[in-house]
Amino acid sequence: MLRPIFCLAPSCRLCSASKLCCTCMGSGHTQLEVVYDGPVFSWYIPTGCVRYSQQAIAPKLLKQLFACMDTKNLQILQGNDLDEWRVSIIHPDKIGYTPFFFFRNTNRGTQNRIYLECLCHAVPDKLLFSTPTARYFTEEGTIDIPHARAPWSIVAFVESIREINQPFLEYLESQLLQLETEWEDESNIHNISDAQRNNPLPITRKNIENFVSGIFRNVAIQQHYGDSSDERHALYHFDHVFSALHLSVTLHGSRSVGFLLTGNEEFVLDLNEGDIYLSAPAAIKHGVSVEARSYEDRSVAIQFRTLLDSESGKVLETHKALISAKVCHVLSQRHKTFQVPTFEEWERVYKNLISKYAAQDCEDTIEIYYKGKGG
Repeated sequence: MLRPIFCLAPSCRLCSASKLCCTCMGSGHTQLEVVYDGPVFSWYIPTGCVRYSQQAIAPKLLKQLFACMDTKNLQILQGNDLDEWRVSIIHPDKIGYTPFFFFRNTNRGTQNRIYLECLCHAVPDKLLFSTPTARYFTEEGTIDIPHARAPWSIVAFVESIREINQPFLEYLESQLLQLETEWEDESNIHNISDAQRNNPLPITRKNIENFVSGIFRNVAIQQHYGDSSDERHALYHFDHVFSALHLSVTLHGSRSVGFLLTGNEEFVLDLNEGDIYLSAPAAIKHGVSVEARSYEDRSVAIQFRTLLDSESGKVLETHKALISAKVCHVLSQRHKTFQVPTFEEWERVYKNLISKYAAQDCEDTIEIYYKGKGG
């Protein structure tokens, strides 16, 4: 069963890219429509599904979510220094109290192309949550990184979208629980390595419950500005199981995401402020591209993945094909109403969270600290 959860918006406009309309329901919610459901280039699944809605998030809610994104008022760490990351969170007094910060990802950026990323979690009652995350995860071993809790505006976004889509999540959980017995047939799936076939890790009910309770709670906030990114075809990749169900929200600027189909064709979404897509990029080869832009016009997006502990992450990664197939089936065949709640629903959840958890822990009191130029 789904664990009790705390508790997203509204305007409707014809999506010219897909020629599908995001349906405004009687309750004021925006529904994410299926814009692609068919063959994909994948070693994991034969067909993939993408849901999308244009301008799904109300301007008032966008403003609240974007308010905490000003990198001039946030710490920026240089490079991917994991030791420094640990010190900054576990011993904040050594560098200034700042549980929410960006680091400059030097693997993807250049001197004139700035890529900033903040990795955090959206569990209301935990200041820190240790997880291997999608970025520091391998099948051979995991690196647990303590993640700070995201700002309350983002935590409330996650809680409210989980609340309003609880029927969707409950049905997904019921389908995934079938894998307790079905996983043993996975030897017929060609992407599973010989080592995994000889040493399979059984899927347990606990693994599935952890997966569902962690959906959308693994948060990555990404900012791009400066020179354009590499060509999208050079950036295509598969994600880890953390993105077997992946919600992406564009807060500012624009970017494009392409999904690779059979025959080397692409399905491309051009994303602008307020746009949302929902898919399974763990199993669909995809790539994101961003045009050259100034800091003021920077591209800002939030990626909502699944928060997993090391044990569940390691088990479910070896069964990514089965997990992703179930997710895509649910996205395309059942519960065709994945909804984005209203600003008023988000606001109710936000106030509840603040009153319950944040009396001694308000992000507005964070002491700011810079390291280096920070971009």
